[in-house]
Amino acid sequence: MLDASVVIPVLNDSSALIKTLPAVIAQIGSRRVEIIVVDNGSLDDSIQVAEHFGARVLREHLRRASPYSSRNRGIDVATGQVIILLDATCTPETGWFEAGMASLREKKATIVGGRVRFSFGSSKPTPAELFDSMVHVQMQESIEQHGCAMTANLFIHRDVFSRQGLFHEGIRSGEDLRWTKAAGQAGEVLVYCHEAVVRKPARCWPALRQKVTRTAGGAVSLLGPHRAVYEMTRNMLLPPNPLRTFSLVKAHYPAGTAALSWRVFLVSWRLRWVRASGMARALLGFSGRPRETGALASE
Repeated sequence: MLDASVVIPVLNDSSALIKTLPAVIAQIGSRRVEIIVVDNGSLDDSIQVAEHFGARVLREHLRRASPYSSRNRGIDVATGQVIILLDATCTPETGWFEAGMASLREKKATIVGGRVRFSFGSSKPTPAELFDSMVHVQMQESIEQHGCAMTANLFIHRDVFSRQGLFHEGIRSGEDLRWTKAAGQAGEVLVYCHEAVVRKPARCWPALRQKVTRTAGGAVSLLGPHRAVYEMTRNMLLPPNPLRTFSLVKAHYPAGTAALSWRVFLVSWRLRWVRASGMARALLGFSGRPRETGALASE
């Protein structure tokens, strides 16, 4: 059995793969590691880029736009003792692989979430980029305060999937939070590793709006219709807490707190309406039916 399998879902993101795959390869060296790229219906040259760098390429075109179904297909065929789930947009920094693997051993963990560090398109980040970098993929906070993690940068013992099953199929967003939370509640040991770092570009406004719309749909599946209606109404009627926004900016960017806080506050307020609209659309299509899971879950 190989030491590890790196599973990377991709959808129309060849420009990210060009950066991510060489960074992964540079850290493998002589270790027994395979790289599996699962295409989710790309129309660009993502498949060609993956093949150029020697990755094993799979296709998940039945459930398009579901990164969790794509991850399931990769996990199905992976032969590593450790499954590393990595987003195409997350480029590992030096020492990432060794730190994540060591954390599994030394902390006696079964799931390890590494740090996600954001980068910006210029020396003057936009308010949307700042918001994204402070609010999304905060791995340490998610793991240590909420007991869940994101699949952007996860190291998982292979046996965990045999015990807990795969991700629910066809989900677009939020399934990683549900799955890791349930795994932790079932006895898996989930820890944070500050040294296993990947770098991810912060989103500009159109991409941020798209993400919040998408995650709003995932929130409806996680919360259920009744709680989702409450959250949707709350987002529509109440503005963000300005003191919380100020504290958030101060914690992340203390040098520019006063100048940045009001700009980030306005972005946050706009996104509350975006989230409410996304939840409303998802509620209209909510069926309440349980989601199917991957192959390992039914064995």
